[in-house]
Amino acid sequence: MDERTAQQYFSNSISLLNRYNSPDIWCFCSQLSCIEYFMNSLEEDNIFAHRLHFERISMLTKATLSSNARNYKTDIIRSRSLPKLFNYLSEATFFDFPDGDSVDSNLILLTVISKIANAQFPYQRSRISTDMARAYLLYDLIPKQEENYLKNRYKTNYVNIPKVFENQNGITVKDYLIITFVIFAFYMILYNKYIKLKSDFVNSVVAKIQKLEEPNDFIFEILFRLIEYLVPFRNKFIFNSSSLILADSDVLNEEMINKYLALTSRTPTHLSDLQNKATYKKGSISLRLCPLERYPILKFENDQYLVPNIRYFDASIEKFIHFEMQDLFPSNQFNDTFGGVFEKYVQFLTSSRLDGFIFIPEISYQKNNVQAGGIDLVIIDEANNAMIGIEVKSKKVSLDTKLSPMSDSLDQDMQRIYEAFKKLPSKIDDLYAELPEYTKWQKIINKIPRENIYCLVVISGSLFYLPELINQFRIKDESHILNNYRYKYGIMSIDNYEHLIELVYHKKNNLPALLHHYWKSSIDISPKKHSSQLFGGAILEETTDYFLHQYIDDIFVEVDRFARRSI
Repeated sequence: MDERTAQQYFSNSISLLNRYNSPDIWCFCSQLSCIEYFMNSLEEDNIFAHRLHFERISMLTKATLSSNARNYKTDIIRSRSLPKLFNYLSEATFFDFPDGDSVDSNLILLTVISKIANAQFPYQRSRISTDMARAYLLYDLIPKQEENYLKNRYKTNYVNIPKVFENQNGITVKDYLIITFVIFAFYMILYNKYIKLKSDFVNSVVAKIQKLEEPNDFIFEILFRLIEYLVPFRNKFIFNSSSLILADSDVLNEEMINKYLALTSRTPTHLSDLQNKATYKKGSISLRLCPLERYPILKFENDQYLVPNIRYFDASIEKFIHFEMQDLFPSNQFNDTFGGVFEKYVQFLTSSRLDGFIFIPEISYQKNNVQAGGIDLVIIDEANNAMIGIEVKSKKVSLDTKLSPMSDSLDQDMQRIYEAFKKLPSKIDDLYAELPEYTKWQKIINKIPRENIYCLVVISGSLFYLPELINQFRIKDESHILNNYRYKYGIMSIDNYEHLIELVYHKKNNLPALLHHYWKSSIDISPKKHSSQLFGGAILEETTDYFLHQYIDDIFVEVDRFARRSI
């Protein structure tokens, strides 16, 4: 298959949707998304896992935005149309493979897996509580706690993130997070009320599937029957501000909810126009951005609202605040201040979670009569006689890089990261230089042999197989900063860094050993079972009490009251 054929199948799916009533199709999308999301996150056995997945629902939402479905049309989509629609959407899914004759086969595999993973993996995890808590820390708590530090550091470029957000939108960051969580709870309640399958039925289906050589038709039949059963309840998935109001709540009242919805929702027409912009046309259809990633709530007539894709809604929580602030400050004012906040977040996470380690924060000192800045965070592991120097960069990976991981855009994205690696050896030398600013730690530092030092750059963005891709550039360029680098090194997204810290905290893993494995694995670009980002497949249980969970309680109080009222 080629991209032209995929586009034709996508056009066929659009033609199929053109005849239908617009709100009904969007409610249908919402129901499918609830089935996919909550069955994956709440149920032990998801019998539809390989037939109804995020990619198929994402393609459906993109096709619906491109369709001529309108409010005045009366036809509604029924299960008999679904086999053809699902087939068109599957056939429209196309991934561009590089030419195997001109490119190393390992690189082809690495590039394709990274490209697909960047489009799908961020939406396949269900960690709404963790993402909510991180957003609370990054855009509210830390900016408030570190206000004086940030003012002194950034002076005229300083942005008071929580204050600006509130002044601009009429709601605080915390208000935004509470209402977001309540809407999520609203859809979870709908799932439990209308969709959730009884356990004895699921058990019987699982038993039958295990006996069938080709269970697809049987499973699709159950899915289509469920969808048909849900037709009369489609309008239940639409809400208005009164659906979310909670008596005696300072946040869940009509005024605050309407301000939230004005901020986060757009009409289908607005989003359809947005989908025709150049940014949303980059890459093959299945890999393209969807406008619902920017504005995850649809607004209909008469102030009616709908979340058509729960995955997009979940994944937008932190990104939405970030994009809003960037739109307000197109220069680097916000990005600069956020960089300082992000640095403090990494320091706070690390020092709160790692017991028995020594931490040296960034320290300014005189060097050759010039004021110099030290390493953002130094971790000394006395037990293992090792030291980790960490630089923190609030760098997000560009869309061009996610769509083409081995293009020049990746190398351009990484320039600030390379610059940090370039400076780290000199900053490490300063640790050993008997500077007065390091006096209290000097004896311990002097005991650490240079071969036990690790250099790590933590970034706020994410790209799957990033360490391996970086090493492809290193191999191709003899002058690359990481060729013959003095120390073991690593580039790590904040997600991976949080996972690393939790592995040490919960599993009592050896931190230097994990970093050594990460380094060795990242420079091995051959096909392997796990990316270096997965730390050799080391996992944490679903019930793990993450560091971030302690910051969700403030938000969850209102959500719990809402859920109890609704039940």
